[in-house]
Amino acid sequence: MPLVILRPVTNLLKMEKVYSKGFNGWSQLAILLGLVGGGILIGGLVSIPIWTTMTNGSIVNMAEDIMKPENATAAQLVQVVSVLFMFFLPAICFAFICYKNGWTFLGFGKTLDSRLLLIVLLIVACSIPSIGLLEQVNRAIPLPAGTRARFDAMEKQYNAQVVAMVQLKSWGQYFVSLLIIAVLPAITEELIFRGTLQNLLSRWTKWPWLSIIFTSLLFSAIHMSWYGFIARFALGVILGTIFYYTRNIWLNIMAHFINNALVVTMLFAVVRSGKPVDMTASDNFPMALGILALLLLIGLLVWLIKKSPKRMAGEEDLKVFDRSNPFDERDILRD
Repeated sequence: MPLVILRPVTNLLKMEKVYSKGFNGWSQLAILLGLVGGGILIGGLVSIPIWTTMTNGSIVNMAEDIMKPENATAAQLVQVVSVLFMFFLPAICFAFICYKNGWTFLGFGKTLDSRLLLIVLLIVACSIPSIGLLEQVNRAIPLPAGTRARFDAMEKQYNAQVVAMVQLKSWGQYFVSLLIIAVLPAITEELIFRGTLQNLLSRWTKWPWLSIIFTSLLFSAIHMSWYGFIARFALGVILGTIFYYTRNIWLNIMAHFINNALVVTMLFAVVRSGKPVDMTASDNFPMALGILALLLLIGLLVWLIKKSPKRMAGEEDLKVFDRSNPFDERDILRD
C-alpha cells in the first residue's frame, strides 16, 4: 500500500469517513473479544506442533526449555504465530466484519502529511529519555517486601525470555531480532490496540481520552512487567494521541518500530562489546535529561494536536471526519 508524501491535508480528511455495518457498540466489543479469544486458542494449538517438532521436547516443559539458547529459533517462530493469531488477524477480521471499508477504519490512509511526520519523529526522539525517567520513577515506588519479591521474579523471567529469544551474536541474528521484536509488534500491537480497540471505544463512547487511557493501561498490563508499567502506559498514551489526532496507523507503526528497534540495537551493541546483557539496569539514568525530554514531549504533543487534520480543516471538512456515532443506523452506507 503506497504512501504519498506531501498530499493536501483535505484529501486525508476525505478518506477518513468510515461506514458501520450496523452492529451496536456491545456487539462490536463482543465480536472483537471473540476474535481475540479464538485467535489465542488457535494460535496456541498451531504453536504446539511447531514447538515439539523443532525442539523434540514436550509442551509441558516449554516454560523451561524456552530459556535455552538452542531453542531460540523455535521460540521466535512461536512468537510470530502467537502475535499473528492474537493481534493481527483479529484486528483485520474485526474491521471487515463490522465496517464496509475496513482498511480506512484501521487507519491505512494513502496520504501522509509531512508536517505530522516531522512532529511524530520529534515525539519519538523525546519519548526515549522520557521513558527512561518514568522507568526510574516506577522502580522508586515503595512496595511491601513480598510484593517486590514477586515483581522481581516476574521481571527476571520476562527479561530472561526476551534475552533467550533474541540472539544477537551476528548481523543476521540482529536483523531477525529486529523483525521479531520491532517490526512485528509495531504492526500487530498498533493494529489491535490503537487501530481497533481504541478506535472502537472512542467512536462508541465519545470519550477519546478515556479510551486512550484504558487502552494504554491494557497495553502496558499485557507485557507483565511492573517496573516498566508506567513507562509503557505513557508510551501507550503517546501512541494513542498520535492515532486519534492523525487517524493514520502508519505513523503509529513507525513510532512503535523506532522505539523497539532502538532497544534491539542497544542490546546488539552490548553483546558485540562482550558485556553481559542486563535489561533491568537503569539506575544511572540522568534525571535532568529525562525531565527536559518530558517537557519537550508534552509540548510536541500539544503541537501535534494543533497541527492535526481536525484542527487544520474548516468546519465543513470536519463533518467528513467521522465524529458521528458509528453504531447509529443512520450512519450505515446504503448500497
